Amino acid sequence: MERMLLATGALSDQATITGPTGAGDLVLGNLKRQSLQEVYRVLGDAAELNIDLGAAQLVNVVAIMGHSGLSGSTARVTASNTPGGADYDSGAVPFITGTKHFDKSLFFLFFQPVSYRYWRIEISNPGAAYLDLGRLYIAKAFQPSFNMVYGFQHGFTDGSQEFETSSGDSISLKRKKRRFADLMLEDLSEDEVFAELYPLDQLVGATGDVLLVPKPDDTHLQFSAIYGKIEAMQPNVNTSFNRFTRQFRVRELLP
Repeated sequence: MERMLLATGALSDQATITGPTGAGDLVLGNLKRQSLQEVYRVLGDAAELNIDLGAAQLVNVVAIMGHSGLSGSTARVTASNTPGGADYDSGAVPFITGTKHFDKSLFFLFFQPVSYRYWRIEISNPGAAYLDLGRLYIAKAFQPSFNMVYGFQHGFTDGSQEFETSSGDSISLKRKKRRFADLMLEDLSEDEVFAELYPLDQLVGATGDVLLVPKPDDTHLQFSAIYGKIEAMQPNVNTSFNRFTRQFRVRELLP
């Protein structure tokens, strides 16, 4: 079982991204936008994205949240310090990672950290008239030395309300259900807290977006991984000499 991951879009948000012209106002720049309702739409059954990070950066995750890829769609990710090179090559992999659960899907590619400047994502979506792409992450995700402790919670929050009229009738105000995850990390080192979690907290806070992957090798990744926000900023608690604990709750951003 792989240890959990927490990623942000910091690297790719600062990158130069090129690709096919988007349809109407569903433009390429939407790949950097938090909302999954503001997608980048490419007409046809294929797309190629070229990403220039500006300098070689350590990367271990490539992800696209909220995409409309069909069953059988594939992606190939390559990277190099030379434009067009393929020193890193994922080969063709499923564009829907794991078992499909929702209308909009997650592409998630996790690998040992590599340092390259130029990245390319080639997507093939046979039989489709268009392809919607939501949020793009090319990231060096945080992965703790020790996995989250037992007691991990995963479920839904429901903001729906039920009202009763004076005549006794019931009126429902329905809201979309959002997934959430609660987890605890223990035995964090000072380096993990001050070199990784502190910068992440400063960058993301309670308003920025993150991708939480509790189990990167999970066949139910489409369900278990959550693209959302850290709902409450929790402290890093010093529990023993040079060791810390940290609690997280991540709440889903809906497509």
